[in-house]
Amino acid sequence: MTADYAQVEHAPVPAWLCAVKREMASMEVFIAGGSGAIGRCLMPMLVAQGHRVTAMTRSPANASALRAMGADAVIADVFDAAKFIDVVTRVKPRIVIHHRRSEAAMAMRIVRARRMA
Repeated sequence: MTADYAQVEHAPVPAWLCAVKREMASMEVFIAGGSGAIGRCLMPMLVAQGHRVTAMTRSPANASALRAMGADAVIADVFDAAKFIDVVTRVKPRIVIHHRRSEAAMAMRIVRARRMA
């Protein structure tokens, strides 16, 4: 006989699981190419869900537009490796969103290096 789930007493949720859920509820997200096709669509959704979004762009005009949509904007070029590393290291995002292979490899190296430090 299968018990109805709603009628069964459940163990309390462990405190560590509640902490993980709270931490995941609002994350620091970094979008490389915040003013690009993907960033422009994704960033407002992330902001609306309560995430803190830092969006990178090469243009001061685009940075103003990103700020108006609720993101922290940084002006940098992914092909300037030193600047890109500096920006990502300062922001300390939990998630890096990108859509270019070269950017992906660089971002993953930065995240791994931070975890090992």
